[in-house]
Amino acid sequence: MYVLWSFATVPNLFSFMNVFSRVFLGIVLPALLLSMAGCGPVSVRWVEETPTVAIVEVPTVQAIQTATPSPYPTYVDPTETPTPTPTATPDYGDLPPGPAIAPPEVAQEQAALRQNPYLLTDVVQDFRDPLKDEPLELTAELTTPAVTWDNWWCAANESTLARNLDQDMDVTYWINNAEVPKELAYSFLQWRNNGTVCRVTVFYLENWPAGEHTLEYRRVLTDDVSDGYEAFPPGTYSVIYSVTAPQPAEETQAETTEGS
Repeated sequence: MYVLWSFATVPNLFSFMNVFSRVFLGIVLPALLLSMAGCGPVSVRWVEETPTVAIVEVPTVQAIQTATPSPYPTYVDPTETPTPTPTATPDYGDLPPGPAIAPPEVAQEQAALRQNPYLLTDVVQDFRDPLKDEPLELTAELTTPAVTWDNWWCAANESTLARNLDQDMDVTYWINNAEVPKELAYSFLQWRNNGTVCRVTVFYLENWPAGEHTLEYRRVLTDDVSDGYEAFPPGTYSVIYSVTAPQPAEETQAETTEGS
């Protein structure tokens, strides 16, 4: 069966090849030759494949900034520092004979420290008010080398206190019959439990000569004065202290040695 089919198809194959050759030689080949003749001579070259070049990334180099050199400083002549003028010691004039009166800053410090007693509050402890033109005389014996002399005026409130001290009276202080400069005093306010407010003026007295000394706190009223509790008629009101200062211990010891 297979042999019969093969012999049957051979004439057909020859017939197909005959037709194909005629078409190729009669139509395709002339057209191809005409096309080549119109294009001119044709050259054939082998094209070599260009090799791929690998791109290598070059690291970025950061520029180092060079510091700008500082110029040399301009020379300037040195400025002369003025010599401070020393503070002059206050001149309080002729001070009373007797104990040394410390400056007000010392009086302020000692008033707060209370290393030595207050004359009225701690030593005498007599708080009566003097009568008009009748001095209140008090006595005190010192047992310390220094004492704070405290002087009080009290009123019902601060406004009354300020009016009394600034307008209604003239206050002076005396040691051994010589007036004490007010610039040496230190003053502060003190409140009592009942709401009364007091102006306390103090002097710090030290280096007492042995013997008797007189201290006086004098108020002169030129008109009727009210402290908010009672009225005081015009006149002079004084508190006088008779203070006995002991002999220094070293002098007492020297006298005892000489006597023996």
